[in-house]
Amino acid sequence: MIRSTVFATLATLTAGPLLAQATAGQMAATPPTIEGPDEIDKEGIDVIPGGNHTFRNDMPVDSKIVANSENGLNPDGPLRLAPPNVVLDGFSTVPMAEIDPAELDGVPVWQEASEEFAEITRVVGNDEDTVIVALPWLLADWEVAVPIEAFTFVEAEESEERRAYIAASEEMLRTLPRWDG
Repeated sequence: MIRSTVFATLATLTAGPLLAQATAGQMAATPPTIEGPDEIDKEGIDVIPGGNHTFRNDMPVDSKIVANSENGLNPDGPLRLAPPNVVLDGFSTVPMAEIDPAELDGVPVWQEASEEFAEITRVVGNDEDTVIVALPWLLADWEVAVPIEAFTFVEAEESEERRAYIAASEEMLRTLPRWDG
């Protein structure tokens, strides 16, 4: 009788910490949920939250579409996309006015200003205030016209390498109409 009571007491004392450890392990293994940002008012311009989009490398990144009119987002007008903040060692930002349009052909386009993101497309031309980009990995032989202000162009200080960074998300690029010239 005493022996069974001792065993019962020991079982109760050891089961509590083991259960707590198991529960903590389960909680630690649960991946965090990532939520999109709330709507933000920036200098009187509504910023439409783009949420967290997952790109080909499965790394979530926050993207936003800036309103293109006084009243917010006008679906019939050109989209103004918030340019990324590009800070790269050994690269300088290049004003669009200083770039010969012919030199843009073939320039690689990267998502955001991070080497962690894969090259998403290449510039295939330009048309006045827009840059024409091919989206071969999104849609076969699909080209879209993206406003120049959506890009930040940079060039290497010790070579002729030039890159473009774009603040548009993959989902945003997918919604742009096909450019037919």
